[in-house]
Amino acid sequence: MRTVEGAPQRVPKRWPAGAWFGAQVGTTAWLVTGAVEMATTAPWLAVLWLAVFAVANFLGTWLWRRHRLGQPSTDLLLLAVCEAAGLIAVVSFVVARPAGVAEAGVPSVVYLALLVLPAVAVLLTFVGRASRADMGKADPGGAADRKC
Repeated sequence: MRTVEGAPQRVPKRWPAGAWFGAQVGTTAWLVTGAVEMATTAPWLAVLWLAVFAVANFLGTWLWRRHRLGQPSTDLLLLAVCEAAGLIAVVSFVVARPAGVAEAGVPSVVYLALLVLPAVAVLLTFVGRASRADMGKADPGGAADRKC
């Protein structure tokens, strides 16, 4: 297959397993450490955080297993929903303010920073869709650089 310099290149539809699961576990590990920290002072909150961790990782694993069937952008969008589920944990923490768990005077608005990862996933979804639309418009046979 010939490629034309400057022409959009096909992007693989499957992430490497290490990147996928590294991102998945890395973005949810804080839920486990937080649950351990709150286990004695707010056990119901610790259980909620562990449940959110389990659901998020189950969904991430499910997305990985069906990754070949779907579009990467759709999977990223679903992963953004999964990451946003972590907000349940944060909101529950802010609302409950369990005794004995230091918050260090952090204002509640700081927790909005947790929206960054879902926002990036949504952005990548739209970038991926635009990229595929551009590839669809490109001349697949390379007729632009053929000499008649």
